[in-house]
Formats: sequence, structure tokens, C-alpha cells
Amino acid sequence: YTPAPLIIASPSPQGTIQGQLSFPSEFLPKQRICAVDVNTTTELCTETYEGNTYTLSVPAGTYHVYAMVLPTPDTPSIGKAYYSEFVTCGLLATCPSHEPINVTVEAGETTTNVNPGDWYNQ
Repeated sequence: YTPAPLIIASPSPQGTIQGQLSFPSEFLPKQRICAVDVNTTTELCTETYEGNTYTLSVPAGTYHVYAMVLPTPDTPSIGKAYYSEFVTCGLLATCPSHEPINVTVEAGETTTNVNPGDWYNQ
């Protein structure tokens, strides 16, 4: 009898997404920030951030990033705010597109300025 070789799964190489949160009001409600793998539709989320800055560790890949308000009696769910072309255009009424931006994450690297703030795409 020869035992089968032991295969140990290694975790996927990780990268980091960082950005700032916003909300069109006088206060910043508690939010969940998620990265959706554009190839597998796997979602990885966090609800942890300091001030208005978040950090999310994900496997290397390409993602669409969004924030959503966690519903409470005072703040009902209002949908998802993507990091989109509308955000990079300046959130102006003249910006033509609300298309989410592909965020590429490399292993061991940090992708910054991914600011999911398109609350106007509803």
C-alpha cells in the first residue's frame, strides 16, 4: 500500500483595496463595503472602517466595488453605491455613465482611491 501524496491547499495570494466612503447627507451611516469578482461573482465584504476610510483584503483578481448602508430604523436600505465612471467623472449631472469600474488587484499590492460613492445610480 502506498498512501496518496498529501496535498495542502495554499491560500490565494492576497491584495488590498482601499478607498473612502461617502453618503449624500450630513452624516456617514454604517456601511458594508463589498468587492465582487467579475469572473466568479464571489462577494467579499467588510463592515469595518475608520472614519470614512476602508481597507478590504481580497485574492488577486478583478472586482466591482460597492458600498451599501446597513439598514436601521433610521436608515432604510437604499441600494448599492458602486465605484463607477460617475464617481471618477466628479459626480456631476453631466457625467454620462454609472458603469462600475473594473478594479484590478495584484497579489501583495494595494489598490487605492477606490471610492464607492455613486449613490445616484438607483
